[in-house]
Amino acid sequence: MVQYLAEELRESQYFSKITFFKKEERIKKALLKCGLELGTLTEDGIILPRQITQEVLARYTNTSREYVAHTVMKLIETGIIRNRPKPLLIVERDRL
Repeated sequence: MVQYLAEELRESQYFSKITFFKKEERIKKALLKCGLELGTLTEDGIILPRQITQEVLARYTNTSREYVAHTVMKLIETGIIRNRPKPLLIVERDRL
């Protein structure tokens, strides 16, 4: 029980910290957190689960889906993540 409460407290602290970041930073941090906690580590990078959609990221980061799409496209263009083939792949997690 204590371990569960400690984890809940860590999660609450994490979310309270990211609320002060700019929208783009919140999305990047959310991608990284989802990748580290839910993703699959491969030699190419971290594969995000298919369930991590733009809509999910928008709700998770309190931004619009359109802004998430815009940010994801910027991250793809800079080579930080890749979306082909699906699902999203975090290529350079140090830059997130």
